[in-house]
Amino acid sequence: MGPKEKRILVACILIFLAALFTYKLRYGRAEVASVPRLDSIPLDCQDWRGQDFPLDERTAEILGADFNLNRRYTNGEGQTVWLFLSYFKDQRYGSQIHSPQNCLPGSGWAIVQKEMVKLKTGGDTLESRLLEARKGEKEVKVYYWFLTRSGTLADEYALKLDLVSNALRGHPTDALFVRLTTDAEPAIIEGFLQMMWPHVSKLLSSQNH
Repeated sequence: MGPKEKRILVACILIFLAALFTYKLRYGRAEVASVPRLDSIPLDCQDWRGQDFPLDERTAEILGADFNLNRRYTNGEGQTVWLFLSYFKDQRYGSQIHSPQNCLPGSGWAIVQKEMVKLKTGGDTLESRLLEARKGEKEVKVYYWFLTRSGTLADEYALKLDLVSNALRGHPTDALFVRLTTDAEPAIIEGFLQMMWPHVSKLLSSQNH
């Protein structure tokens, strides 16, 4: 076989592998045994009292999630934390998770600072993206990360790689988006998270591959 024929053969193999890769990502889906129940998150927990604020139909349609939870928690001192969860049963069909880095500016918020932070969840820590945003005189802190079969991820690129990895291994590609919005100090967020995270973290961990 001459050099030209070898190049053609290699090109054909690469094209075949690319087609196989694309097919696997698009159609080689593994169904989840059951979807997590976001409403299993306790409405009242310790000193915090929650109130649900369902998304309007238009917003829910734009997000494209299978299930959402939008809840405001207030403690006895009047401090407030908004907990927002979006569950995506399959991220591959026009329903990939929207990043707050795009959604906040689209809602009129200016992101004035962003960084990666570590939050204590009791005995462990998790990495979170922190956005500080301003609209007029109002300022808020937005913490967010993703929960998948692989654990927690705080980077959108890592989420895409995780999606590819799970798809190629025949694992479910479902994911949970977690966002906390508040104007409270970091110590308040960590206290809230240590109380709430055990309930949120088991939403996917209880589902088997």
